[in-house]
Amino acid sequence: MHVSGALETHIVRNDFRCGFCGEILEEAISFRNLSDKMVIEIVPVKIVNSGQKIILSNERLQAINVILRDEQVNSIELGQGCTVVGTCRVDRNAEDVVISLEANNIMKFKPSFLVSLSTSSRIIQKLHDVCSRSPWLWPFFLAHIFGARIVPGGYMIKLRLLLLISLVLDPEVNYLHILSIGKESSLYFSLVQFAQKFAQRFFPVSVASPLSGKVMKDKYTWAPYFLQGGSLFMSCGGVCSLGNVSEWKKAKKEQLQTVLSTSKIFVDLSSKHTGGLYQQLSFPLKCHVWGLNEPSVKDKLSTHSTDVLNGQYSTGDLSKSFMDAFSYICFLDCGDLGTEEETARDVAQHIISSHVVDNDSDLFDIPFEEIDYFISLARQTDSKLTPAAEEVVQSYYKTSRMTRSSGLTGSHVPPSAMQTLISLAVGLAKLRLSTSVSHDDTVLAIYLYEEYLSSRFGQSCLGCPPRHNVPWSRLEELLGEQNHWLMQTFAEQLMRFCSTMMSSQIIHKEE
Repeated sequence: MHVSGALETHIVRNDFRCGFCGEILEEAISFRNLSDKMVIEIVPVKIVNSGQKIILSNERLQAINVILRDEQVNSIELGQGCTVVGTCRVDRNAEDVVISLEANNIMKFKPSFLVSLSTSSRIIQKLHDVCSRSPWLWPFFLAHIFGARIVPGGYMIKLRLLLLISLVLDPEVNYLHILSIGKESSLYFSLVQFAQKFAQRFFPVSVASPLSGKVMKDKYTWAPYFLQGGSLFMSCGGVCSLGNVSEWKKAKKEQLQTVLSTSKIFVDLSSKHTGGLYQQLSFPLKCHVWGLNEPSVKDKLSTHSTDVLNGQYSTGDLSKSFMDAFSYICFLDCGDLGTEEETARDVAQHIISSHVVDNDSDLFDIPFEEIDYFISLARQTDSKLTPAAEEVVQSYYKTSRMTRSSGLTGSHVPPSAMQTLISLAVGLAKLRLSTSVSHDDTVLAIYLYEEYLSSRFGQSCLGCPPRHNVPWSRLEELLGEQNHWLMQTFAEQLMRFCSTMMSSQIIHKEE
């Protein structure tokens, strides 16, 4: 097997023996064919796993060198999970142990789960049966359960629902990038730390790891350069946590904006690595992105000085193009002082009671394994968008862009709204364990997105008051009959709104 720095005579190991007679096998030098080769470093899945606690064992958690040849060179991707079959070689240099593999075969893999609802938690089944009376209650019940030990009742209820939807979606098919804006950074990171345990893969952005990729001199001296994958590559198939983007520099924000807008990761190759002109490599983005923007002191002071009639929330110094790059922006702060004071009391009481009193509520008795089992079941459900549901989404997309048009500057609704609406509808269908997206799923997806638009740009013709945080005293608005009647009224209003706007557009064109 070839290792770094080996001579030509050392390319093939000399300790292969015949399986029948036991004699040492000798290489036929005349048949030797040196072709394309590549060296890669693979890391065990546990290093970039879902964030669950590492089980201490005798397994090695270091990078392993793998040598590829011929067509195997084209079968490898940065960040992609794979199983390598090959010949192993162990070299010892004092206390250092270097493990290398000569790959004979490489197989790509994705985690697969064979689970059924009949074996899931009895509490989840009971809640699912209770929520069957209304098609719009089940997602809010799930969000209420999710992270119930971290935040109370309806606090950050929309963020919890969005995180659930993002966890069950396949980022290669339907991505959902979430940017949260608010001053409760500690509770946000606690909630994200809890949610990351259910992701198929989770890798945060840190100072040590670049956002995209890092190009350096090839340490194996085989090629002009060595490419190290960054956080977005290592999060392939899962979630990449950005942390607090308000602490980022402008150049890094622009880099992230380009990645999210194009759904591609770009890696620059300078002339010193290519030996010629500047080049750029592009790779598809295959992960969800979660981030937080914490307002500055100036923004915090002006949070309540916004126009109450308009209902717009402060977005700080973030540019419109940067926010448009994300699929959904979730505002963590309340819209009025009364609700904020009430939710602050709920949070304080929840923190005190969680440390002092043993809560016997069923919501706290659902084991981690049961929630993980249900999310895995929802993730493997293949939900398809029906023509009727797609027609509703398209009608709303067209009418919302027309109604929120600002003349010369175009529409406030970002072009990515269509993809976001489809992702939300598919995610809601997955949470229902349904193989098809229903009309009710699209209605709730549109309602969630209209809330986001109302929070950012002001109230709309549909009149969706943002409810990012719901106090205990008003929790019935989400988990009771009031929510059913609200959504039913919104569905009827949505159909009238879309039909009226489309018909008026046709009349205008005829005139």
